[in-house]
Amino acid sequence: MKRTDCGVSMVEIMVSILIFGFCLLPVFELISRSNQTVHVTQDEIKAFSLSAELIDQISCMPFDAIPVMNEYPLKNSDNGSQLYENKIATKLILSELPDGYVRFLTIETVSPRMKLIKAKIEWGTNPRHQQSFQSILEWTP
Repeated sequence: MKRTDCGVSMVEIMVSILIFGFCLLPVFELISRSNQTVHVTQDEIKAFSLSAELIDQISCMPFDAIPVMNEYPLKNSDNGSQLYENKIATKLILSELPDGYVRFLTIETVSPRMKLIKAKIEWGTNPRHQQSFQSILEWTP
């Protein structure tokens, strides 16, 4: 008399579950890395927006009123402040910085009719990230 096995043993079930689990590991790793990438991209977009906002405001100021400055930090408390005291045309209206973000403004004179405006945003601790945006402003009479 010959015996035929019609079912599967517990060992076969455990081996198949183990193989299936190993096949899912790369999928979970891919999901985790894409989630990290999305967060980094969101931070970069925030930083770009904050730096572009600063450049746009400086570009709208009268050319003579734009001071030369080097890596000047602008905090949330600087909202509504003026780059030159008693010159309302240099008033800055800044968006609030998210926690951990720092904003710097650099303005250099390239020529008597041109100024280079650089806005740098830094964030993060390990690693430290930064996003810079710059524009050349030309005075035309």
